[in-house]
Amino acid sequence: MSKIEKRLKKLKDGNLLVWDQILPILKSYNLMVTEPASGGSHYKVFYEGCQRPLTVPVHSNRIKGCYAKDIATMIIECNPDEDE
Repeated sequence: MSKIEKRLKKLKDGNLLVWDQILPILKSYNLMVTEPASGGSHYKVFYEGCQRPLTVPVHSNRIKGCYAKDIATMIIECNPDEDE
């Protein structure tokens, strides 16, 4: 199991909550991340052409567990081979 796969498993469990550790997972699965405009805290995470964007509030470089689970669900739904 690679480092990214281990992080995805933690993300599914709602345990990986540091935004800087989540960004490499998003990039490895080709998710797009739009930074907030004018100093806001809500990032938009989405796949090009796959469902609507997920809005993720990031405060003090951390996210809540429910958003971590939502990101993991999005990755699994748009990459069926990643379901374990």
